[in-house]
Amino acid sequence: MRTAGLTLITAALLSALLIGLVSIGTNPIIVQNQVAHEARILREVVKSSTATLEPLNDQNTKFRVLEGNELTGYLQKIETTEGYNGTITAWLATDLRDAILNLATLEHEETPGIGDIINNDSVWLEQFMTTRLASHTYRLQREGGDFDHVTGATVTSRAYIAMLNNGMLEHLEHKASYPYE
Repeated sequence: MRTAGLTLITAALLSALLIGLVSIGTNPIIVQNQVAHEARILREVVKSSTATLEPLNDQNTKFRVLEGNELTGYLQKIETTEGYNGTITAWLATDLRDAILNLATLEHEETPGIGDIINNDSVWLEQFMTTRLASHTYRLQREGGDFDHVTGATVTSRAYIAMLNNGMLEHLEHKASYPYE
């Protein structure tokens, strides 16, 4: 009985060691793939496979978008905790006229089906493209704003629109301090 126990413990320790070694060996590849995936997603958001993204902060949540040496826009991560089920995080790309170029929802915990209005392939998000703070009110139409909500997803709609409004305000507030303008 004692031999069987020692054999089992030895097998468990060897298995743990093997798993640890595999993890250590594959971790750099995993990190490299994650970085490449994030870069690909960000280039999709700015609608350019050749764009250079120059970080504007240490957290890599704000970028200048360059084509060659020419500034073409900005990219920033935006977030709200006011979703129906919690936090919604997205990327907001703006052009030099401060109009929304593109949006990409990164994470949300909204109700599947109803909350799908904020997924990246959603038609609902198209109403925000080319809009600007200077000419649009980022609220629901029924609250005096310019944007539709989705029946059954009013909280999600309101939260996403408020997140865009706050993101656009933050962009304009900080734009003057961005280098190389």
